[in-house]
Amino acid sequence: MSFRSSFFLFAVGASLAPCAFADCGNPATAKEVLDCVLKNDPRILASEQKVKRAEAEARAAGAWSNPQVGGEYLRPGTGNGERITASLEQKIGWGSREKAARLEWEAQKAEHQLLRQEVAGGTVLALLRLGQIEEEVRSMEGQVRLCERGLERLKGLAFLTSEQRAAKQALEWGRERLELERLELMSESRQVRSELSVGLDGGRVPEGSLLPHKEKWPAFPVLSKEDPAVLVVLEKRRRSAFAKRDQEGSRALPALSLGPVFEREREGGTSRDFFGGRLSLELPLFDRNEGNRDAAEAGALAAEVEEKSARRRLGLERERLKELYEASVKRLEGLEARVEEGEGKLSAIRSDYLAGRLSLPLALEAYREMEELLKRFHRTERGAYEALWRGYALEDRAEGQEP
Repeated sequence: MSFRSSFFLFAVGASLAPCAFADCGNPATAKEVLDCVLKNDPRILASEQKVKRAEAEARAAGAWSNPQVGGEYLRPGTGNGERITASLEQKIGWGSREKAARLEWEAQKAEHQLLRQEVAGGTVLALLRLGQIEEEVRSMEGQVRLCERGLERLKGLAFLTSEQRAAKQALEWGRERLELERLELMSESRQVRSELSVGLDGGRVPEGSLLPHKEKWPAFPVLSKEDPAVLVVLEKRRRSAFAKRDQEGSRALPALSLGPVFEREREGGTSRDFFGGRLSLELPLFDRNEGNRDAAEAGALAAEVEEKSARRRLGLERERLKELYEASVKRLEGLEARVEEGEGKLSAIRSDYLAGRLSLPLALEAYREMEELLKRFHRTERGAYEALWRGYALEDRAEGQEP
């Protein structure tokens, strides 16, 4: 490898160093996993660089253009005279590039904050789902063991009646169905863990980080007096679009250049100095910016409509989330009690079946009903978590919340 290529790779590595993943140690709790993901999620790291780029562009837009320096030296073909001219010109344009770039920077910062809120909520839902999958897998494994016990009993019989042959076929089909569902759940679990591990710098999601069922649900977040990040983004985008429209409109005005001029003439042994100023206007012969102005005008109006629409919809969305959350929490009170009660009854049903006091179809029916009840409980729990954390995100309060 040549020195030049080695230096190039070193320079690239040095430029990427600030984007390296943070060392989170060994996160063991849901809160530690959440904090680590907020430091390492690639979407957040990329968004941080976009904020830095917008900041640099705002600084560049606010800087004056470089002044132009000119000079001239003339000497006639005959004689001993000469003329020296020096000038300095500063071009002054119309319209504020800095305003549009600064608003774009502020919008990018608000988008970054909004992204962090969304990542936090998604991480909490992923941790919740992992725990639910484990519960559903355990429930299915109980049914599989029951099916296998029934098949063992039928296998030991020398002759099967029509009813027993039908029961055997039902048990085999039931076992296959349960095994397929279990494989699907395990595949979902691996997918969720794989997505979470990206934010953990490729590390494994610790088992102890799974979320337990909430004993007490918090109140839905109170409406803040300040605009949430989602509205701040749209407001800054709208103002930036109008600033760009004004900037495009100013291009139709002539550009102004002014500055001092110094001139010296020498002829024989005599010299004369002249000091003055120069003012020039750049007048375009044709208006070639009409299309850009129309595009900027349409973009500004579209941004204004989008902001107004979002302000109306945000209030409705917040009320919808609040109603969904409160209704889900209310249903969970009864569902969780039924699940806990059902788990105790399943043990008694299994004992009765093994003791021959209960038929297999009734035992399997009880397990299937319990499976459906557990899934209903999990769907309702996910709905409550999602509504709560989306409410946090709307109020910019997801960070710092305990999962």
